[in-house]
Amino acid sequence: MDDLHTVNGMSMNPNPTLFIETATPRCSIGLQDAQGRWMEHEVEGKGAHSKELTKGVHQLLNDSGLQVDEIQQIVLGRGPGSFTGLRIGASFVRGLCFGKDVPIVMMDTLPVLAGRVLLDQVSGSTWSQDVEIHAILDARRTHVYHWSGQWIDSSDGGRILKTIAPQSIRPIEELDMELSQASAAIVTGFGLERLSLKSSTIQILSPPEHLVRAQKWLLEHTKETSFVEQTNAKDAVPFYLS
Repeated sequence: MDDLHTVNGMSMNPNPTLFIETATPRCSIGLQDAQGRWMEHEVEGKGAHSKELTKGVHQLLNDSGLQVDEIQQIVLGRGPGSFTGLRIGASFVRGLCFGKDVPIVMMDTLPVLAGRVLLDQVSGSTWSQDVEIHAILDARRTHVYHWSGQWIDSSDGGRILKTIAPQSIRPIEELDMELSQASAAIVTGFGLERLSLKSSTIQILSPPEHLVRAQKWLLEHTKETSFVEQTNAKDAVPFYLS
């Protein structure tokens, strides 16, 4: 899968920002320039991260007319997920920012998976606060990486993606039992086939594409900070769970 296009959305004086998510089987990259124009590139397949990350970033920079030195912020998915993908993403950012003082925003991958689903659902519809949303990634053997939350009203009249259960590694049988008892829930992510969900109250959604859209959207639309950390390239360390 290979997709590259520009969305002509405008925002107020944005800083040129690079978005990277390499924790899943998809290598997802996004770029917002100083005029608010959005470009993205995503590839899935064996070796996609090592083959496509550098090429994809430079392609987006070239298409936008930006130079590497003009990037003023990088948003990087920190996992959990693919050890190789996370290592490649973090190494690339450290190399790109070597000798530069570029702020790095580390964002947990599983809330971003949930946020990507919300981004599609929220547009033109009302999202029930009663529905839990669960995001998973395959952790091999008998476990999955798991996070859950809800899209709720905030005190200032906006909405936030509120964490219920932070990112953790869970036995599949335990998570199956928990979800079977939920009054209503949405489950998305990679490794869904490993769950045995039979409840009619569970809605299962295929892994969403272009996770970098959710990185951008969550930064702009939620004040939830439990899954976001500001750091620098030197300290941009992936989040490994074991």
